Amino acid sequence: MCVTWFMINESPGENGYKLVLVYNRDEYFIKPTKSADYLDSNKDVLCGVDMRPGKEGGTWLGVSKKGKVACLLNIREPANSGWVTNKKLFGRGSLVTNFLTNDTDCTSYLRQLSGSDYNEFNLILMDFRKILNILFLFVKYFSLFLINFRQARPEVWYYSNTSEGEYSLLEPGCYGISNTPLYQPWPKATNGKKYLEELMKKNQTMSTDELTQTLLKYASRKEGEWEIPEGISFEDSLLVPEAAFFKSPDYGTRTTTVILINKKGEMTFTERTMVDPMDPNTKWSTKTFYLRTATVKPVITIPGLIQFKYNCCKTL
Repeated sequence: MCVTWFMINESPGENGYKLVLVYNRDEYFIKPTKSADYLDSNKDVLCGVDMRPGKEGGTWLGVSKKGKVACLLNIREPANSGWVTNKKLFGRGSLVTNFLTNDTDCTSYLRQLSGSDYNEFNLILMDFRKILNILFLFVKYFSLFLINFRQARPEVWYYSNTSEGEYSLLEPGCYGISNTPLYQPWPKATNGKKYLEELMKKNQTMSTDELTQTLLKYASRKEGEWEIPEGISFEDSLLVPEAAFFKSPDYGTRTTTVILINKKGEMTFTERTMVDPMDPNTKWSTKTFYLRTATVKPVITIPGLIQFKYNCCKTL
């Protein structure tokens, strides 16, 4: 099952990173998928796309040129636990694309979300956009208005619609999440988090190319080539809590994605994915996109500037 590891840093050094994210997508090989590209309906949004009939348009991970990042991980339980997917509910992949294709901030989006409309999931929403400040200076007979931008603290929220699910604002640091809730991490989530912590502690200014290749190599380790034990169903065999990279005849890790955002707001999105025909012995294709997250949050911050404006007028 899928797994992601990511690091949030609100105050990186000159050559450091505000976001380092790795995501392994595990899926059946027969399910049609479009590899990462800009959406035909919105050229600001970059993501892979689920092409299954009835689920078209959803995604597991995506970014926008406006500085938003979102990813989704389905929550799964063993088949013999009584847990069953309700096929009548909405496709979970739309949770990501809906967030990325509008200007809604994380908290507003989560407030209007009805978790009961979907099968169980983990959802991570990130916003790295800058904030617009408008300053009004009154100079005798005319007013002067200045615009400047300030870097907002990265806003990262976690939400799960499980029975104990709640919204959580994630503090800067490293995280690992797979197909169980954040507070019940599988070993592969915990191990990847520890690896990322140690890697970034020793290599805070690693070049984008070197860091990307290092993370792709880690996420593609082949310890997950499992044979299904006798008496175990195929569905249950997919729930291997240790395997970051999973491989079987019909199902496995199809895509690994690395997303980096540096101090300047420059984003790289690298996807390594299987190419058709998909099977355990198929070839892999890797491509990288470069984005500049330069636009701003739709917020005008005037409070706190009134006293400044008053003092300026008083001294004229």
